[in-house]
Order: sequence, then structure tokens, then C-alpha cells
Amino acid sequence: MRRLRSKGLAAGRSETDLLLEAAALRPGLKVLDVASGAGEPALEEARRVGASGHVTGVDPSDTLVSLAQEYARVEGLRQVEFHVGSAEELSFPAESFDRVTCRFGAMYFSDLARAITEALRVLRPGGKIAWLVWGPVEQPFFLSTVFVAMRHAGLSRLPPEATQPFRFAETGTITRALSAGGFVDVHEVSKEVMWSWPGSPEEVCDVFFSGAPPFKRVIDALDAKARTRAAKEITESMRSFESNGHVSVPETVILATGRKPGLTPT
Repeated sequence: MRRLRSKGLAAGRSETDLLLEAAALRPGLKVLDVASGAGEPALEEARRVGASGHVTGVDPSDTLVSLAQEYARVEGLRQVEFHVGSAEELSFPAESFDRVTCRFGAMYFSDLARAITEALRVLRPGGKIAWLVWGPVEQPFFLSTVFVAMRHAGLSRLPPEATQPFRFAETGTITRALSAGGFVDVHEVSKEVMWSWPGSPEEVCDVFFSGAPPFKRVIDALDAKARTRAAKEITESMRSFESNGHVSVPETVILATGRKPGLTPT
């Protein structure tokens, strides 16, 4: 488990760095990370705010929250805590945090407007929100995995749940949502980062088939023979991105930031 987590952290490092640089973290800040999963980027945030700061991670999965708590204990990070909860119903007083972050979680919020309202409520005046979401589906990783699996499964279009990760792909979508929710100085930028898995193309193929819940219906539509053929093609596609023991695939992501109205940005 820890070996795979270590590889996953390494693969997503450029994504985390992009988000946290935009959040302008510094020692002493109080940060809320929503949809924290198994603890990233909240654990890295805890390192950046230091012992004088504090980070709270929230995720609806008690299993993932338990993992995050374990990782924090192992690393001795006392300035971070994790709770089960949703972005739409935050159990924190108003004006509790200097930053609200989210990495690849906002696309799945069941009530986006409510999640934005809650983020605004718990931020202090001048506090900042920073969200990282997926760009368009037509990019190398998904073309080499999801669309390959679809073809072998005989599917002509993505199932509805598989389109959700890309709900903000159209320029201005997330900007309009944050602005409508009360944030000011909202900025949205498309960035290319590198997802670099420290392992073989075969491992990347295994990661795809074992994860990615939005694409479960695509994967489940493969019978044994089709899955074998799809896995072979996906692995070969990943070989074109392999170099020096890593599989490095360019990704297009969208970074959105905004500020709660207030006299002085924090």
C-alpha cells in the first residue's frame, strides 16, 4: 500500500505543486482541503504551513480518511487533521480558514453551488480559494486508456458519469461558478503539467484498470478477451511515453483561484 502511495505521490507531484503555489501557502496559515482522499495535498500543505499553521482535510470516505490519518501519524505531522465530511456541508464555524483548496475533487460535487457557498462561508475576509480540475478529455492519457477501452468494449460514447471529470473543460465554466458564488478576483488558467509514473507501462495499465471510478462502466463492459486486448494496446501506448524508468504523460489541467471579499488579502 505504501509503495503504491509513494508512486502515486511522485506521479502527482507537479499537480500538487501547481495548486499549492497558486494557494500561496506560508507558515502560520490555516488551510482547509476538501475532497482530500488519502491525504494529498493536505499532507504537503501541512509541511508548508509548518508547526505554526494548521491544515484540516475533509473527505466523504471514512476509509480514505483513516488512511490519511495513518499517513499523518507515520510522518509525525501534528499540524494536520482529517475528518469525514462533504464539501457541501462543512462542519466548521464561519471565517475559520485562510485558504480552501481542492485537487481534482470539485468535478464530483453533487451540489456545486452549495460547495462554493460553504467555501466562502468558512474563509476569512480576504482568504483565497484554489481549485485544480481536469481540462478536456481529448488529451494523451485518456485517449490512450479510456478511449482504447471504449473501442474494445464496443462503446461509441462515454457514459454520463465518465463525462463528469471534465465538467469544467469549457473555458469560463469554473470562473462563472466561483463568481456567482460570491468570490472576487477570480482567475482561471489552463496549464500543462507532467504526470510521471515511476514505473513501467504495465504498471500504468494496472493503475488505470484498478482505479478511476468514473470509468468503471467502461471497464466493466469489457469481457475477458476484450480486456486482454485493451490492456495490451494501453500498455503499448504508454511505451511511447516511457523514458528512464518513468512513464511521463502530459496533462492539461485548469487552475482556478478567487478571493473572499475583504479589505486585505490574506
